[in-house]
Parts: sequence; structure tokens; C-alpha cells
Amino acid sequence: MTGYNISFYGSHNAAYAISKDGEIVEVLEVERLVNEKNCGLAQYKTVKPGDILFLSKFFSKYIINKFGIESFDRCYYQNTDVIIDEYFIIYMKIYLR
Repeated sequence: MTGYNISFYGSHNAAYAISKDGEIVEVLEVERLVNEKNCGLAQYKTVKPGDILFLSKFFSKYIINKFGIESFDRCYYQNTDVIIDEYFIIYMKIYLR
């Protein structure tokens, strides 16, 4: 076990939070990166579909590289289902292998 957990809220004011051993060590707000108030990656006020995929991969690589981990003990998520054309994306699958 790594002691790291990830949580993600995908809709209005989307954000990622990383905790280690019960302490929050990082919070990433999507609106800060895309410069759009109240931005979401799923369901509400989303960026373009290509940007959703790019940002999802960017966040996961950033987190993994910053903390030197390859997996999380737990993944908490809410409002994360996205349908782009024929693809149904569930963010949890990006983080838990």
C-alpha cells in the first residue's frame, strides 16, 4: 500500500485532491488550468472533448511524477461520467489499474 488516495469531482468546479496517510497534500482545480470560472470536465460547463482527454492524462501524469507513485490505494469520484462521440469515459479507470 502506498498510503496515497485520489479523489475527483468532475462537474461544476471540477477538482482533484490527493491525500497521503489521511492528510491532503495537493488540490488541483480545473478552472485554474483552463482559466474558466466554474469549469467542469464532466456533465457541466465542460471544456472541448479533446481537452477533456488531454487534461485527464495531464493531471494523472503530473500527480504520478510529482509524488513518484504509480498507483493509489483508493479512488473516490463523483460526477465523472463523460460521453464523447461513441466513447464512454469513466475517470476512475484512468487512475486505478
